[in-house]
Formats: sequence, structure tokens, C-alpha cells
Amino acid sequence: MGVVLISHDFAVVAGLADRIIVMYAGRVVESATAAELFARPRHPYTAALMQCAPDLAAAPTPRMSTLPGQPPDPDARIDGCAFAPRCSNASPRCRIERPLLQSIGAAAQLACHHPLPI
Repeated sequence: MGVVLISHDFAVVAGLADRIIVMYAGRVVESATAAELFARPRHPYTAALMQCAPDLAAAPTPRMSTLPGQPPDPDARIDGCAFAPRCSNASPRCRIERPLLQSIGAAAQLACHHPLPI
């Protein structure tokens, strides 16, 4: 049996999922086992989401981290990577060419021109 859980809360997902698919603007940007994704996020959006999660072991902070910028307009046509305007790794290529979802390793997939290093 399978269950689909949709959440922005990685803490909830970590305890329930064997495999995680990260989406941005309606497209899959990264897919991996939960263990692999939490150990080594490869997409800048996945890493940014993880940085926004509160660290319950750390001292409380007055303000949680957020992603800069705004998500794209759902009605807008996006030629390149939808995350490019908010991504610190983006290049001119990202703004004009949509990255394809490609297999990386045995059980992971990634759609990014400039993945994070392993």
C-alpha cells in the first residue's frame, strides 16, 4: 500500500516517508530516498527548504529563515527553471533552459543545471 503525503514540513515527512519527491512550481526538482535526501540534498530548493526548518536542539531565534523572493505566478509562462529568480546558483542558462529531470545514482533524480556538490 502507498500513501501520498503533501507537506512543507520536512520533520513530518522524515518520520513517515521512505522516498521523498520535492516539487517547485508544479514540477519535480528532486526525488530520492529519505535517507539520501536528508544526508545530501542536491537541488538548491531542497537545501533552502531544509534550512528554513527550525532546529529544535538549538537556542530559539527571534525569526525563522525564509527563502528570498516570491514564488512564480501560476499563470505565468516560465521558459527556464522556475526557481532561478530565487536561486543563488542560477546562471543565464537557468533563466532560458528548463532543466530536465535526470537520474543521478541508482535511486535518485534531479532537475538542475547547477546541483549542489555531494
